Amino acid sequence: MGTFTDNPPKPKVPHLKSTRWLLAAAAYLAIGSTVLLWLCTFSTPHIKSLYYLKVKEESENVSFGTFGYCRSKTGACHENTSGYRHVLTTGSDLPGSSVVVNPIAAGITTVTMVFLIYSLIRKRAAGFVFFMTLFATTLTVISYILVLATFVGGHDRAKKHGLRPSYGAAMWLHLVATLWMLLVSTLAGLAWFRHRRAVREATALADATHLKVPRESHDNSYANAVQTA
Repeated sequence: MGTFTDNPPKPKVPHLKSTRWLLAAAAYLAIGSTVLLWLCTFSTPHIKSLYYLKVKEESENVSFGTFGYCRSKTGACHENTSGYRHVLTTGSDLPGSSVVVNPIAAGITTVTMVFLIYSLIRKRAAGFVFFMTLFATTLTVISYILVLATFVGGHDRAKKHGLRPSYGAAMWLHLVATLWMLLVSTLAGLAWFRHRRAVREATALADATHLKVPRESHDNSYANAVQTA
């Protein structure tokens, strides 16, 4: 017969240190992605040196960002938080209404980053964190697809009309943020998988020593084991 103890020993379970490193890497990448997404969100006309597309005309340049565009000759900027349409002198249109999803993706990524940091501090890799990262990654990918549809299309139309378009730094920063979020969701998924495996192994070790472990000890076995790892 096994004996019941109110303070069962804290078993050392494999995979815990790797889980911690996975969560740490995911948290750092999420912080970087959050910063980049907010920078892209507040690109031209807020940060004039940061833009997705620049169209060079004979007399002036026009830079396009998330919420508007700016003209280099006059310095005038057009801002619209619900999206915009720019009609070039040649008659081509550049719709901006699709990129308003950028701040939504940045906001969700910020929330995800907070949960990742919390899970790292508490040494827990809950499934909720993984699904949050998956949701944030999906929004980030969608936002970048819309950015490509908007500004790559505008680039092609401007080129057809004899203008000289070029992509700005925001296009590449957004790409890096998207790739990092894909890594974040992958790392968070691996951490969650190893967390579940560690809980099962902790329970198996406790059963192997013929200890009757209370249910709450099962639920907290991962956190207890990490503190001794």
